[in-house]
Amino acid sequence: VVGSKKNQTPILSSKLSYFIVNPTWNIPSSIAKKSIIPKALKDKKFLKKKNIVIREKRYDLDAKKVKFSEVKWDKYLKEDVKYIPYKFIQLPSKTNGMGRVKYMFKNDHAVYMHDTIGSWRFKIPKQSIRAVSHGCVRLEHPISLMKHITKKYTPKTYKSVRYIYDNEKTDSISLSKKLPLHITYITSYIKDGKLKFTDDIYGYDKIQKLNYEI
Repeated sequence: VVGSKKNQTPILSSKLSYFIVNPTWNIPSSIAKKSIIPKALKDKKFLKKKNIVIREKRYDLDAKKVKFSEVKWDKYLKEDVKYIPYKFIQLPSKTNGMGRVKYMFKNDHAVYMHDTIGSWRFKIPKQSIRAVSHGCVRLEHPISLMKHITKKYTPKTYKSVRYIYDNEKTDSISLSKKLPLHITYITSYIKDGKLKFTDDIYGYDKIQKLNYEI
């Protein structure tokens, strides 16, 4: 699952340097404004059900705690208000938007690869439901990838990492050798000896067509 047309997953080359088991999710202010705050205003138990806490000014669990009821949120929902001095953090859990593992690589777009609680999207062969993220890449088999990377690119055993995972502890696992990573945009492929095409959801093919026309 990749970024929506409005929030496109960037084309880039980087190196995977570490992954986080049972990550927290630092919810961007744009998502907090559009989704989290309105839902919390309607349902007083929403934040508790989703394991979301609020901290003042920065994404840091050690920062000053804030109770949702202490803040007048209406003024932050106005279109002209861009900055929200409160940070929403979703704690590690089975309902975390990042899932249970997140793969990190250096880039200028604040994107990464991660697990997802919306795994049902991989079971339906509709391209329209695959372009819905805010730019990050949601993985169909994040645990298989964790096992492979642990065995091939870290000094740790998979058993030890799996223990952390199963006990819902949060930990960062560094790679002993950085893994080259390339995010590309390809809308054609070969299947059963035949050329197949997917939708050009970002319109890149249409742009490139100008370069190939004679």
